[in-house]
Amino acid sequence: MRKLVIESKFYGEFPFHNLFKNVAVPLLDKWIDQAKTSADDGDFWVVVFRINHKGSFVVFDQKLVDKFKINDHVCYQTNVITDFEGFFTANRDVIFELSQTVGT
Repeated sequence: MRKLVIESKFYGEFPFHNLFKNVAVPLLDKWIDQAKTSADDGDFWVVVFRINHKGSFVVFDQKLVDKFKINDHVCYQTNVITDFEGFFTANRDVIFELSQTVGT
């Protein structure tokens, strides 16, 4: 799975309310930038984050939304945020395909 880039975070608090106000979340922007910077062209990047007493979530590029089965989610800029466990459980085969390299 050489084409898979996971940026993982664990924080005590997160300003979820800003997602619904269409307000920038600089902390989330930083995490997304870190994942994109680590990714090469053609890599599948995700940001996984856990917030104390709130749950675990995943962020990915909105361009890929049609490839995945997702239920509840929110769009943030050009990205999608959804539940971590449900996302990886429902989409493990797609994630595997997206993270494979040709040849080696």
